[in-house]
Amino acid sequence: MTATRRAFLLAWRLQRWEIVAVAIAAGALSLVALQLAFRFDELVAGCRAAAVMVAPCGGLDFAGTIYDTANQEKLYLVRQGLAVFPFAAGVLLGVPLLARELEHGTAQLAWPLARSRARWLALRLLPVVLIGLVLVTAAAIAGQVLARSEWPVISPDANFEGYGERGIPPVARFGVVFVASALVALWIGRQLPALLVAGILAGAIGTGLSIAHGSWVEPVEGNPEVFQPIDSLGDMNVDVRYRLNGNWISDEEAGDRFSTFDLEGDNPNAAELPEQVIYVLHGERYPEVVVRESAAVVAGGLGLLLLLLLMVQRRRPG
Repeated sequence: MTATRRAFLLAWRLQRWEIVAVAIAAGALSLVALQLAFRFDELVAGCRAAAVMVAPCGGLDFAGTIYDTANQEKLYLVRQGLAVFPFAAGVLLGVPLLARELEHGTAQLAWPLARSRARWLALRLLPVVLIGLVLVTAAAIAGQVLARSEWPVISPDANFEGYGERGIPPVARFGVVFVASALVALWIGRQLPALLVAGILAGAIGTGLSIAHGSWVEPVEGNPEVFQPIDSLGDMNVDVRYRLNGNWISDEEAGDRFSTFDLEGDNPNAAELPEQVIYVLHGERYPEVVVRESAAVVAGGLGLLLLLLLMVQRRRPG
């Protein structure tokens, strides 16, 4: 217990400003998200009591949400913040963990005095990552509450709206970015360059995860007869392909054929226009996607952690 307490105290002394910054961001995002959720709950309760088909109430039947234009800008900003927060927190907490030790030369004293470098790494890493996980989890829970209130006609666990901003995915993403940032810091050994490189890497991880949505479960063809948003509420569009006479064609060929179509006159080639096929993940697959993505992200984080341990064992402190 004494070693654990000392590890947390040391983490606070060395990274208190980074921890405070992440805590302020987590608190602000959580507070604004919960305020919006409370506001939406009030509006929905009023709409259900009034049972009228006008804004903001009409959207409950048409799109599954309310037409609350007054809060749309704030809603957009807080959702973007919730999406970016785990990546920013991982970089901000992960980079100084090792880069500061190397840049200031304290590793030259700490590593020889430690029983083992693995134990030293564990005592430095665990307190910071636990603090970060608590803060990211708080924001992720607030995001889950906001999603429930924003889309009151469907369960958040069957809805891809706001994916990556709430629940388990942000927590798993923070973990892998944190370890990746610590690895970059160990490799570069200086804080500012490591922050820049880790920020780029975090962006690449986020982009890769957003592209990989259709890789966790098999997407299916969307229903072309869907005309109202509520009919596809909770689904996620992951791919668009084009089909002509039963055969798949490239996006370039489809673009060429659409460009020759005359919208105002009679076009003899109109019958040769390709069919646009949208592949979707239905909302009920949400838990499966969350589990598979989180398992892959955690596995990747553990692999990076093992690489980090090997590099710490081999790297010279100077």
